[in-house]
Amino acid sequence: MSQAFCRAFSLAMQYGLSVDDAVIRFRGMRFEPMGATSNPDIPECSSVVDYIARFLEQRFGGRAPRSR
Repeated sequence: MSQAFCRAFSLAMQYGLSVDDAVIRFRGMRFEPMGATSNPDIPECSSVVDYIARFLEQRFGGRAPRSR
């Protein structure tokens, strides 16, 4: 499932999905696995997708409003 998400996400970015839009849509998604991470900048996440959104926000900007 993770590989399918990554492929779909990659295609979406290639066809114009901005990092800000990705953060808005994926940050806060909640499903297993969730919990503590080994990244001190993102100590907890509510899903793998939430972690990716938070990482992208920190790494590439984060001008998106923090909803969720």
